[in-house]
Amino acid sequence: MNENSRFSFHSHSPDQTARCAQALARVCVPALGAGGAFVVNLVGELGAGKTHFVKGLASGLGLEGESVTSPTFAIVNEYGAHAGAGLVHLDFYRLESEAALEEVGFLDLLAMPAMLAIEWGDRFPRSLPIDHLTVEISPQVAIADSADDETLDLRPRHLLVRASGAQSQKTLEAWRASLRDNDLTQTTDGDSP
Repeated sequence: MNENSRFSFHSHSPDQTARCAQALARVCVPALGAGGAFVVNLVGELGAGKTHFVKGLASGLGLEGESVTSPTFAIVNEYGAHAGAGLVHLDFYRLESEAALEEVGFLDLLAMPAMLAIEWGDRFPRSLPIDHLTVEISPQVAIADSADDETLDLRPRHLLVRASGAQSQKTLEAWRASLRDNDLTQTTDGDSP
């Protein structure tokens, strides 16, 4: 993987995280429907902000972002789009094996003209398409010495983005440019946070 296949940035609020995800969805729209799904693998601990990121993706696709809920128990949530691009939100956390992916229709979902946002996709990396984008979200140290959930939700996030193929590389470059052009965040090229 070359250094142009990755970049990282910090998000200082849940709203900023959502706006960054909206920018990703907007640069993906032209590619959706051109031969299957575009996969975004979301990696991060519980409470890192993966579902909040997906709410931003939904908004960027013209969907009602607030209607997005965690698919932890449903495994798959599908959201249709007014403009033709859909969003499928999956959560692999509770799946026991790769065989369970077939049971939830994962292969059929990969053939859809949609964005697939997969939480915990790193549990079954061999099942992900070769060409996908990984967004690893890591909460930073809490600013306050409080352990309440509200304070933890407001911690800044570090997002590391990696492309694994030609389409995801093109998307990564367009997303990085969109973040810079819209002054959404300072990005860092290469491996550095």
